Amino acid sequence: MINANRPIINLDLDLLRTFVAVADLNTFAAAAAAVCRTQSAVSQQMQRLEQLVGKELFARHGRNKLLTEHGIQLLGYARKILRFNDEACSSLMFSNLQGVLTIGASDESADTILPFLLSRISSVYPKLALDVRVKRNAYMVDMVKSQEVDLVVTTNQPNSLDCLNLRTSPTHWYCAAEYVLQRGEPVPLVLLDDPSPFRDMVLETLNAAGIPWRLAYVASYITGGTRGR
Repeated sequence: MINANRPIINLDLDLLRTFVAVADLNTFAAAAAAVCRTQSAVSQQMQRLEQLVGKELFARHGRNKLLTEHGIQLLGYARKILRFNDEACSSLMFSNLQGVLTIGASDESADTILPFLLSRISSVYPKLALDVRVKRNAYMVDMVKSQEVDLVVTTNQPNSLDCLNLRTSPTHWYCAAEYVLQRGEPVPLVLLDDPSPFRDMVLETLNAAGIPWRLAYVASYITGGTRGR
């Protein structure tokens, strides 16, 4: 039930977009470039937002803008509000969108986030046909540049493409329950063959820690066979 004595506040979407940009980029200068405004305009917007909600949203730490407890609380709602606003606008504008959307997907994304994305796309654009092409992560950039696909879902962020971060996934080390790492012995690894962002991450981590390793099995695909070494 709404308390009649408490005024309802309508949050401005432009203020929320700038707020999210500052939260993500940590400085007014970087956020200003992201939202195509001047740094002073961003500063004024954040002052207006703080006045609107009646709370301090940022704690100054040098040049960086860190969120206060209230800022963190608002950030979650701001992301949801903007997402629902953008989804509503897209749904109304492109509800009759027809044709074929060709999507390239890396092996890793095909087994994780891709099914959810395909379901959402189909629900919002029921008349849109989807053509999905699964290949190794290394081929994603070339597939876009050669116009073989309209977009790609990949597990890293190529610098040569405009990217949207959909989620951050944790990474873990796995071994057999009975395996015991012997001090000084090379760690036997099961990896994808080169090039692979996960392979690079594993080897860089071990090398940085000074831990010896050896390739025990190498696979061309996650679901493919392996070859011993």
